[in-house]
Amino acid sequence: MQKGRAAIVVIGNEILNGSTQDTNSHWLVKRLNELGMEVARILVIPDVMDTIVHEVSALAREYEFVITTGGIGPTPDDLTREAIARACGRELVFNEEAAEMIRKSHGGKATEAQLTMAELPEGCRLIGNPATGAPGFIVDNIYVFPGIPSLLHAMFEMVAEDFRRGSFFQDAIKVMVGESKFAHILREANERFPDVEIGSYPKYEDIAWVEVRVRGRDETKVEAAAAWLRDKLAEIEKHYRPSRED
Repeated sequence: MQKGRAAIVVIGNEILNGSTQDTNSHWLVKRLNELGMEVARILVIPDVMDTIVHEVSALAREYEFVITTGGIGPTPDDLTREAIARACGRELVFNEEAAEMIRKSHGGKATEAQLTMAELPEGCRLIGNPATGAPGFIVDNIYVFPGIPSLLHAMFEMVAEDFRRGSFFQDAIKVMVGESKFAHILREANERFPDVEIGSYPKYEDIAWVEVRVRGRDETKVEAAAAWLRDKLAEIEKHYRPSRED
């Protein structure tokens, strides 16, 4: 299992058919990075039982955390609760604590459909839902959230500290020449500074330029790599004028 790394699984046919835009994974990546948790995979899958079971169980073996969004509502296409139970080898049971949370949110009463959201994997830990009462839940290293962004945001904060793993440090360098002019510098930087992540991101505005980003968990190593790159890239810039193309 890869410690300090997480996978995000977005579940829903509506994402794959284009009727709903996924904003949850983008929000989660930013929030997890703030907590020092690296996101290694983002997967979007349909509301298909076998697919959810297979993908989530495989990711749970590989990464420290798996976060899912979507598919825990009261309708027949909401399969995530049962799928997570199967993926973890647990029974799907009626959770009285969850049922009470749902009833309380609805003035002490809840419909049969609403109470289906209290059918959860045996032994799971609940994640409170201040808006509708229907909780998310945690089974082993799998964190299960609803797909509605506002609910996800509020509920994630209740367990955010579970994901804290220190900090990432980052620096950025603006380079006014095309990537092909300094690709060899980046290759050398990767060899010299193997413990930092170095990325090159072209921009096309009034003129072409490139943002080189240096990122890592060790601030001293990030600073050293960024300083070395600034010197080398400044030398490259002296030999080329800004242009619209490489």
